[in-house]
Amino acid sequence: MLGSKRYLVMALMGAALAVSPTVRAHDGHVHKTHDVVAETAPKIVEFRIVKDAVEGWNVFVATQKFEFAPELVNGPNVDNKGHAHLYINGSKLARLYGPAYHIESLPFGPHEMKIVLNTNGHEEYAILGRPIQAVLTLDVQ
Repeated sequence: MLGSKRYLVMALMGAALAVSPTVRAHDGHVHKTHDVVAETAPKIVEFRIVKDAVEGWNVFVATQKFEFAPELVNGPNVDNKGHAHLYINGSKLARLYGPAYHIESLPFGPHEMKIVLNTNGHEEYAILGRPIQAVLTLDVQ
């Protein structure tokens, strides 16, 4: 309990597994996948969202074998470099060019929050066609 508002964060993490470059759609937008081999694939090792002490929510993502590279966005792909996309209830909320992001406010209720690692060209990093992502449920009360 934080003041009069309670919150609950539950995380499900891990690199996903599935075959061939696929196309995935969200919110009317399409992303191709960029398959990488599991041994050298980037990983999301932590994804958490915490209530900010003043206002809103702070998103944190920790990775291995991945470097945020905002200066390379929209350019040619460079192995294990790129940015992340943050989704709320299936709709893209933001691009992350670093390991932290601030959300000013969220409506009450449960929200599925997802982070996906992307190449410079906005393809989703994937292993056997399944995006490298982490998902959690945030219950704003």
